[in-house]
Order: sequence, then structure tokens, then C-alpha cells
Amino acid sequence: DLFLDGDDIRIFAAGGGAYAGSSGDDSVSGNDGADTISGNSGDDHLFGRGGDDSISGGGSDDYISGEDSDDTLSGDAGEDSLLGDNGDDSLSGGSSADTLSGGSGRDTIDGGTAFDTVDYSESAVAVNVNLINSVSFSGGDFNGNGVWTGGTADDSLFNLENIVGSNMNDRLVAGSSSASIDGRSGNDRIASFSG
Repeated sequence: DLFLDGDDIRIFAAGGGAYAGSSGDDSVSGNDGADTISGNSGDDHLFGRGGDDSISGGGSDDYISGEDSDDTLSGDAGEDSLLGDNGDDSLSGGSSADTLSGGSGRDTIDGGTAFDTVDYSESAVAVNVNLINSVSFSGGDFNGNGVWTGGTADDSLFNLENIVGSNMNDRLVAGSSSASIDGRSGNDRIASFSG
């Protein structure tokens, strides 16, 4: 295991390993192996690179990117930004208001407690996000009768309140009338329901 102190920038080039950040603001990049990375305290930037990585942020406001392969990302405390990127990832926001983006692949996204946001702004295709049914689809579009057709089941969604859509023609459904829904560009169908 490698433990860092102070405000550190570390890049690890080969093999898998365990890396723990410090109480400062760390930037840690794993390698092409299966890494275990913990940011600990401080506002950290943590990157898994290749391999099936396990990354946890710690107690502050962290940016965590799994990058390639099937990763497990946990924001823990703090207002975190989690990006699964490539692979079938598992994202867990933790106890504060987090922003979570699965990227490509079939991801499991759990906002945890607080008011969390699922973000599809980087999607190159339209998305159909339904927080009531806890699922999203990618691809597809509306037919002439206004019904969504096509696409494939993508992400499983839990404990999420807000939605950021893509720049395509999305269908975005939130489960609370107080939710924030950002359709971005495109001709979107947007709805929110309470109860």
C-alpha cells in the first residue's frame, strides 16, 4: 500500500495496487491493473485508468473517474462528481448532494442520501430517463405519435432526484415536483411527478 501526505500528484504506471491519499487535496491516477484508491480528506481528483478499480473519495468534495473497465466508485461524504466512463460501473454518491454520470456501458447509479443528480450531458445519443421506474435507455427516439421507440436498456437508477439530459431529443421523467430537470438542447419531453 502507498500512503500520500500533503497535497500530492501521483501517477502509477504498472500493475495494480492500493493507494491512499492524504488530508490535503490529492490528484491520484491508477494504472492498467485493478487498483484500490482512497482519497481520504481533502478535495481530491481520483482516476482509475485501466483495470477494474475500486475508488472512494473520502470526506470532502471529490472528482472521481473510473475511466476504462468495470469500476466501483463511491463518493462518501462531500458533494462529489462521479464519472464511470467506459465499462459497466457501479456508482454510489454517499451522504451529500452529488452528480453522477455512468458514461458508456450498463451502469448501476445510486445517489445515496441528499438531493442527487444523474447527468447524461456527454451522451452522443438521445436518452430516455425515468426516475420513477429506476431505469434509463440510450438510443431510440419519438415516433410520429409521440411514443418512445427503440434504444437499449442502459442504466439502473436509484435515489436520484435531478436529471441532466443530452443534446438530443430526450424523454426525462423525475419522481418529484421539486426536481430540477435540464433538457439541454434538443426537442425534449419532460415531466415530474410527486407522490
